[in-house]
Amino acid sequence: MSKANLLGKMLSYSPAVIFSALLQFVTVIVFTHLIDAEAYGRYAIVMVTVQFLDVMLFAWLRIGEMRFHEAKVLEGGKSDFYGNTQIVLVGLNALILCIGIPAALYLVPDEALGAAMVSGLFLLVLKAGVSQLLVRHRLHGQSVRYSLVEIGRSLFSLIVPVVLVVVFGMRDQALLLGAALVFGVILLADLLSATVRFAWRNFDWSSTGTCLRFGVPAVLSVMLADLVALSDRYVIGFFWGEGTVGIYAVASNIARQSIALLFSVTLVVAYPLLMQAMEREGAEQARLRLRDNFAVVLALCIPATVGLALTAEHVTVVCLGEEYRAAGDLIPWMAVAAFISGTKLHVYDHVFHLTKRTGKLLLLNVPIAMLNLVLNLVLVPVGGMQGAIAATLASYAFGLVLTIFVATRLMPVPVPFDAVWRILVGAGAMALVLLVPTYPQTPTGLAVMVAAGMAVYALVGLLLDLLGSRRITVTVMGRLLRSFRSG
Repeated sequence: MSKANLLGKMLSYSPAVIFSALLQFVTVIVFTHLIDAEAYGRYAIVMVTVQFLDVMLFAWLRIGEMRFHEAKVLEGGKSDFYGNTQIVLVGLNALILCIGIPAALYLVPDEALGAAMVSGLFLLVLKAGVSQLLVRHRLHGQSVRYSLVEIGRSLFSLIVPVVLVVVFGMRDQALLLGAALVFGVILLADLLSATVRFAWRNFDWSSTGTCLRFGVPAVLSVMLADLVALSDRYVIGFFWGEGTVGIYAVASNIARQSIALLFSVTLVVAYPLLMQAMEREGAEQARLRLRDNFAVVLALCIPATVGLALTAEHVTVVCLGEEYRAAGDLIPWMAVAAFISGTKLHVYDHVFHLTKRTGKLLLLNVPIAMLNLVLNLVLVPVGGMQGAIAATLASYAFGLVLTIFVATRLMPVPVPFDAVWRILVGAGAMALVLLVPTYPQTPTGLAVMVAAGMAVYALVGLLLDLLGSRRITVTVMGRLLRSFRSG
């Protein structure tokens, strides 16, 4: 599949991704005006815990299903792991709630944090079900259903917590319980189709075992990556308090909801197609597909990183509450960190999935996580948030270099230099437009900056034929013209 076709498939998911990105960005902004930094800090700590537990307990199901779905189809065996995963999910969820609720209530010394952890546990089990539902839609190419779930989740994950805060006077609990309610409604809407497949007689032990053997090393690798990405919240909270965690988390969330989300939209489409190419066409075609994925990722994420770094001051002044303004100094560095991390996770880590060497990926992530933890323990006590971002950047850069060194020996990943120079020229032109004029620090000024940067990058990309954009534009315009004439 060409880069143009990959972009075409991405467009079918783009409404959900764009809407979700905007709503999650707006959600961060709204929450910073609704609750104070200490409450947001508790919310951030719980969400870090939820994310870590989700990866530890459930991600092996999703990873295994995405990796082996196509192989099962070609074998003529079961092409859907959904019934298996539902049975496993129910068992894991029951275990989590039985153990987790007493632990949160009686072992967490901070009563407010313990109560928030209980809400987080319900969010965890419901989120796992929705995540598995989205995997099924991705594997079956159901972009409309995927979009409906993502748009609904994003929209109501903003509306419901706001209602709980404004009407019922709740704080960080509102953010967690509101999200849990939304995930619960989504699962309820899917209950009929899930019930049809939920039967012990349909349980396939071999498929589950295959997912487990492949997924556990991959999950442990992701857990180590999450440790690198999220452990700084715990360290900051210990040395500097929950209020500082709240400010740091806001800066990180803004970067993640922009840069990391662009990596994710590529992953939504590209990962299943990459595994399909490996199973159907062999390693060489998979390698070429990985190169095309790399080009698309760079074309989206380099300008986004530059743009966010250069508009960070405006974003902070215009969008965040007064108590969170210190996040502005961190956002540019968070954007760079998100780009480095995304390149590792969504390009070079895929080599280990293609070659079924997830055990090697696990061993690779151990020194990265250890370096990050040591740097955080050394730098955060004296440097606070600046020490944490320095530790993050250093460990991410080390991790990317180490991963490239090992991955290219398993499967050489062609760097798309023909696209890279065009991307850099476009990003450079965009940077000039953002740096040279003086834009007011108002909503209008920020909107003009974003629009001007995107327009200049798109124009330069079109002039340089980035990713075949000229042919794509001519094709689209031709179809629109024919539709206009026929109408």
